[in-house]
Amino acid sequence: MRKAALLSAGLFCCVAGMAFLTLSAWILLSEAYGALTAASVIGSFYSGVGLILIAVALSGNRAGSDRAVASKPADPPLMQAFLAGLETGSSTARRRA
Repeated sequence: MRKAALLSAGLFCCVAGMAFLTLSAWILLSEAYGALTAASVIGSFYSGVGLILIAVALSGNRAGSDRAVASKPADPPLMQAFLAGLETGSSTARRRA
């Protein structure tokens, strides 16, 4: 619970900091180059950071996920027990016929 609270507080502080940095960049760029250029630069920056974060999230560690899939058993124990019972029932039915 403490870890979640600290992470939430840290995230809130980062968001507030980004808001103030965005505002200061807007003021600086709009006075130097105009509002249209300021909006374009700030929007391009956030879009670029967002695309980089998406690419990093999608790239991930593929080798680790492959190992996790390979280590799974073929059938869960319940399924193995069901199949064993089905086989026994089928063989008993064949013997009777």
